[in-house]
Amino acid sequence: MLSKIITAPFLIAAIVFLYLTLNVDDKYSWYIVPNVIALVLIYMMSPQIDWWWYQRRPPKLPEGIVKIFLSRLPFFKKLSPADKTKFCTRVALYMEANEFMPKGMESVPLDIKAVIAASAVQLTFNRENYLMDKFEHIIVYPHPFPSPQYKGWHASEIYEEDGVIMFSAEQLMAGFAQPKQYFHTG
Repeated sequence: MLSKIITAPFLIAAIVFLYLTLNVDDKYSWYIVPNVIALVLIYMMSPQIDWWWYQRRPPKLPEGIVKIFLSRLPFFKKLSPADKTKFCTRVALYMEANEFMPKGMESVPLDIKAVIAASAVQLTFNRENYLMDKFEHIIVYPHPFPSPQYKGWHASEIYEEDGVIMFSAEQLMAGFAQPKQYFHTG
């Protein structure tokens, strides 16, 4: 987010100096180099820049997600108003910090991302580091999936070596919506 905003003036300056170099005088070409270097540095540092920005200005969860938490998440219902705000902030930051990769579907819906993030934040709520740094890649299948490591179809799996957690959206949402009837895999 912030990295894209910072990129704009350097990109505009590089284009202006390129235009001046091509149409006015070759001496302007030296002014292109620092702008290109700045663009490369911003690109390389964009995850850190954006994370710094999100920590200071966390994105807000949509009201629909908060309503889902209020209706379906007993842990969330019992929190004080300050802790509810903290929980929602952490869920939003968790969703920004991790890469959600769809398999067998076009994209991972926001409600599924929020349920996965809420499960992780609930487990680590009283910790300072709530992000589970080892696991930054979350793969979501629409249904149970096979893997070479285990026989049969299953609803969740962890590859610690690769920092990957995999879920079946079907089982995840059933367990979240009806925890007394289904096992919550999140």
